[in-house]
Amino acid sequence: MIRLIDLLKESFSISLDDIEKVKANLTRPPYKSIINTNKKLEEIVDKFNKTIQKYIKGNTITLYRAVAADSKSDIDKTSFGIAWAAEEYFAQVYERDEEMSGMGLYLITADFKLDDINWKETFESFIKFGFMETEIIVKNQPNHKSVPPIKFKIIKQGTFD
Repeated sequence: MIRLIDLLKESFSISLDDIEKVKANLTRPPYKSIINTNKKLEEIVDKFNKTIQKYIKGNTITLYRAVAADSKSDIDKTSFGIAWAAEEYFAQVYERDEEMSGMGLYLITADFKLDDINWKETFESFIKFGFMETEIIVKNQPNHKSVPPIKFKIIKQGTFD
C-alpha cells in the first residue's frame, strides 16, 4: 500500500513539514469524519494520485477558471486567483454581486508548471470537496498575486445579467 508520506513527497514535491500539517488536519473535523466513514487514508491518497495524474501532461497541468472583467484587455494573468478547476464544467463564478452586472464573463484555460501548484492545499481541497470536484490550488507570489500560467486562452465569453 502506498504511504501518504511517500506519495505526497515523491509525486507532488510536498515538504515533510507540509505533510505533517496535512496529517494533523486530517485528525480534526471535517476531515476526520470523511476518513472514518468512507475510506482508509491510503485509499484516499491513491484516489487523489489517480485523479490528479489524469490532468498532468509532462511537467504541466491544464486548468480552467471563470473570470469576470469589463473587457478582454482588462484580463490580467497574474490576478486570475488561486483556485482552478481541473475540468471545464466546474469553472464557474460562485460569488456574484451587483458590481458584476454587465461585466464580461470569460472562461479561461491555462497551462501551469507542476511546481506552480500548491499540492498541500490541493490535497486538502480534494479531501474537503470529496471526489466530485477536483479543485487545483495555484501558488501565490510574494505580492499576493497568483503565479501566472505558462499560457492561457479564452475559450468562452458571456456576460452577467
